[in-house]
Amino acid sequence: MCSSAINKYKQNSFSSEEGFTLLEISIVIILIGLILIPAIGLFQAFRTQQELDETQANIINIQRELGGFSEVFNRYPCPASSTAAPGDINYGFELNNCLTVAPVAGTCAGGICTYASNIPGEVVVVGSLPFKTINVLETEAFDAYGTRMTYAVTLNLTDPNTFDTLGGAVGIVDNVNPARSLVDPPDSAHYAVVSYGPNQTGGVSRAGVSIGVCGQVSVNEQENCDPDSVFASGSITANFDDRITFFNSVLPTEWVQAAVNNDNIFLKDTNSIAIGATGATNLTNADHVFVRSIGTGTGSANITENVLVERLCEENSTTNADCFEPSLIAGTLTDDGTRLEAVTLDEGMSCYNPTVSPVQDEFLVGIQNGGPVCAEEIFVSCENGSFITSVNADGTISCSTPPDPDCQPIEIESFCGDVRTLPQRSPGEAAFAYSGECRNLPNSINTATFRDEMQRILDNISGNGNGNGNGNGNGNGNGNGNGNGNGNGNQNTINDAFRDQMEAFVADINAMPRTIESCGPTLGTNNTEGALVRDAYQCQAASTPGDESTFNLVRSHERGFGFQFQNDIFTTGFFEAENDGFNNLDVNNTEGNHDCWCREDYRVVEASCANGSADGSEFTVQFHRCPQTGHVWLDVFNTGLGLCPCETGTVQQTQSCNSYYDQVNGTNRTNGLAGNVILTFEQSCGANNETIIGTSPISIDASNCQCATRNDLVSRDFCPSGTTNSFTSPFGQETDVESIEVREWICPNTTSGGLPDPGFLGEPTPISPIPACECDSDLTDVVVLACPTGQEGSGIRFLREFDCSINDFEPEEDWELIDSDCSGCVWQVEGQPQLEPFAPLNGVNPGDTCNCGQAPTNACFDFASGGFDVYPNCTCVAISN
Repeated sequence: MCSSAINKYKQNSFSSEEGFTLLEISIVIILIGLILIPAIGLFQAFRTQQELDETQANIINIQRELGGFSEVFNRYPCPASSTAAPGDINYGFELNNCLTVAPVAGTCAGGICTYASNIPGEVVVVGSLPFKTINVLETEAFDAYGTRMTYAVTLNLTDPNTFDTLGGAVGIVDNVNPARSLVDPPDSAHYAVVSYGPNQTGGVSRAGVSIGVCGQVSVNEQENCDPDSVFASGSITANFDDRITFFNSVLPTEWVQAAVNNDNIFLKDTNSIAIGATGATNLTNADHVFVRSIGTGTGSANITENVLVERLCEENSTTNADCFEPSLIAGTLTDDGTRLEAVTLDEGMSCYNPTVSPVQDEFLVGIQNGGPVCAEEIFVSCENGSFITSVNADGTISCSTPPDPDCQPIEIESFCGDVRTLPQRSPGEAAFAYSGECRNLPNSINTATFRDEMQRILDNISGNGNGNGNGNGNGNGNGNGNGNGNGNGNQNTINDAFRDQMEAFVADINAMPRTIESCGPTLGTNNTEGALVRDAYQCQAASTPGDESTFNLVRSHERGFGFQFQNDIFTTGFFEAENDGFNNLDVNNTEGNHDCWCREDYRVVEASCANGSADGSEFTVQFHRCPQTGHVWLDVFNTGLGLCPCETGTVQQTQSCNSYYDQVNGTNRTNGLAGNVILTFEQSCGANNETIIGTSPISIDASNCQCATRNDLVSRDFCPSGTTNSFTSPFGQETDVESIEVREWICPNTTSGGLPDPGFLGEPTPISPIPACECDSDLTDVVVLACPTGQEGSGIRFLREFDCSINDFEPEEDWELIDSDCSGCVWQVEGQPQLEPFAPLNGVNPGDTCNCGQAPTNACFDFASGGFDVYPNCTCVAISN
């Protein structure tokens, strides 16, 4: 058996050395293909994600650098010119003195455009990102697709004298719903930076040339392509590939102003309050206390569970005399389960006294003169017609009237006359009723129906017209000639014959009976009835309490051409429905008020030949699409150029010398040439009279190409902060300039591939001599300090000078006072006084000083004959300067 096994092994070994069969090789190739195909797809997906990540990284870095620039210079940079190409002196640098030299709103100049903001009086300036000004790499000023980042900024924010953190005027909206603002308040973004994505349409190339036509982008991208101050943002989809970043001044806060009275505030999150958090703090990391209830409009919060404090003090207290320990009220807290009042009589306030008979066990209703105020019962109630909604921290209650009753379901007659049911709605909410119908031909009527008939008629006319041979071009078709007489003379006869036969066929189609059907789903709503008209009703609360709320018709809207209804139910005008009823049909679709129905119809349209020939015509069959409420005709099928004569000859095309140089010499992005190349191509006619342009030019004229004329590039490095100099360079008077370099524009006067070689910038050459930067002893700065605690005003202004001995501004003790706008506050009475025998315990005297911003007290008093004049309120107001 061992010998047999060895022989078998040898036989297998020998046979394996004879090579692979064709079948084996085919199987291997198929397996490799099965592995490579998904790998290619994965690589494409990886590359797409890599481009998105690269673009997003550039945008994030730009946002960081713009923020750093504004912190240092108290302004944002102005945009750079979008038409300046690499090598231009202005390429990548902001427009200097933007506030005063920017183009007038609504105009463009030098690659900078300005547009009026939706905020009256504000202007937005748009151009390319000034990457050299904000000190980022040139590559980071482009997205992953080679397109410049567009930069739009509020004009007033480009100057420190008009910079205001609340002064943004750039609009940012949702790309799917442009009526929805992504910044609050609307049109308040400081700036926007836009990448136009893979399709690049709306962007600018590195050479400063606009890419694509805005009209060719999707509806979702139109906002980022049109000339205004509003930009759109949203998720990347098949219809939206733009990336955008923006900034506005809204910071996270726990408190917001009341909508009715801006003097009142309330908690945004009524569950908890963060402790030790500022507006820029991540509130998720802060300590919290939990809220039991919120006072009505004033921001007072009733805290639940335990708040651990050692002392409770008055605001701005400086001594222990203004504080007290909580045990003064609650006693020494224990956790042994014993009723607290029973063990804290010696320390805390209590209305429980077990030492008397019967045991005193009343309710603590207040504190007066340092002692408890007790009562056997507490009565709280609201007026008739209202009910208790909350108990406030001060023990008072809040009452509210019952909410208005809902509008109940009701049947109504729709705009088009049929009956619909409105669902239950609360006051202010909208309810909709949909109506309308479509009258359609059988599904067998489609594009192929008209294509086949057009071809049959064309074949028939071609067969009848090729055999007249009489040379008189009358189109008799007697078949006794050689077919050479079909010249221009019978072209009109052929057109007439085709039109008559096609119109007769379309008329027969239109005469066919139609079926009444649903018009298909309505986009933008959850309605599936396929309606043409939408009635919008609003639930209106009754003016008299107790009466029922009612539905009021707001407006009836027709269905738009895009199969959508108007978003705003109050909008009038174009989308407002017009009713001619179900029965008064507009058979030929000539009227405009058939909004309750849609009829499928066809027609024949004759047009001039697309190749410009005066003889012949193109014919198109169009149909009136359902669903729709307007008159929109769409093409079904056309003859193309089959009935249009074709002319032979030549045609010329132009190509830029830069592009043609790259094509001939295998280079990329050449921009140092001027002029155009003229290419001449041969023009011939195809089998169906279509014009055919040759693929290769028969002659090339590049005589117009020449080296471009450009200025030398001058770049400057400026003196460090606190130093200065002044001198005259070949370019004029210079100030605060540490070094100057010049790159000469060179035309080589050589050729490559029959074309002149492009110009280029030479190596940088320094300008010398330049005086050294020395300390600027005349440098001054104005510093504004906040008013002292307890005072109010815009602040105290000081002038500080630069001290060359310490290479810094002088210390604060040497600053020179310019002026002060700070003032103290005093108590001022409000209301009419009431004579009382005693002064209130917690009242204050009018005219006494107070800390500015201090909350009002509930009483002011002064001595009067027979007692005290007690005023109902005191307000802390600033002393007039």
